Amino acid sequence: MQIKAFAPQEVAQLEALFLDYCRELRLSEEDPRLTDTVLREKILQGLFLKHWQAGVVRIALAWEEDRPVGFSFYQVDGPDSDWNHRPGWGFFREFYVVPAARRRGVGRALAAFCRAQLGPVPGVYLTADTAAEGFWRACGFMDAGETAPNGNRIFGCTSGGPSG
Repeated sequence: MQIKAFAPQEVAQLEALFLDYCRELRLSEEDPRLTDTVLREKILQGLFLKHWQAGVVRIALAWEEDRPVGFSFYQVDGPDSDWNHRPGWGFFREFYVVPAARRRGVGRALAAFCRAQLGPVPGVYLTADTAAEGFWRACGFMDAGETAPNGNRIFGCTSGGPSG
């Protein structure tokens, strides 16, 4: 397994993972307008990759052999971001590991890589659905006692805490 920063030549691999992630979340079932084309062009390219090119969002990929098995979109909150709820804090915007690679340390390694890449921040936070709460607790995050606008719980940790 290898975790590394996203490179422009990996767009096709990231796109495939991102669409798998959106399918697992059943986004198009919740909103039929969220077709693969819309998810690819408006969300991935029009939001995340645009913010990545501007240096606002960072992207990491997890690889096993020659295939990507996970990704994270993460950032330090600031005024250049469309999501700036805790200025100066690290934020995991999106995080995904393919089902076949789960429970093998890929997610923990990806989370640790991203936390390290954020540099000195007072803490890191994320929103987690019910299914992911145990994973984030195992990575050293705690329920912050808040609910995000998307209905998920907010989890956080201090920068110096355990990273899995």
